[in-house]
Amino acid sequence: MAMSIRTTQIHLLPPLTRLLSRGVLLARAWEYRRATRRKLRNLPQYLLEDIGLSPAAAAAEVEKPFWKP
Repeated sequence: MAMSIRTTQIHLLPPLTRLLSRGVLLARAWEYRRATRRKLRNLPQYLLEDIGLSPAAAAAEVEKPFWKP
């Protein structure tokens, strides 16, 4: 069974494990941003309008580096 570490439970871990866990969580957040921005880049205009984004707003989001929220 896979264990999931919640960010609220990280303070209970030993220091090195805590550091590694935060690194993993950060890498997962970066990958999520990169993947969602790639998907946003490929959306047609009618879908952008459907979710309430202008092409300019979508382009601005897509141009952000993966480490910026």
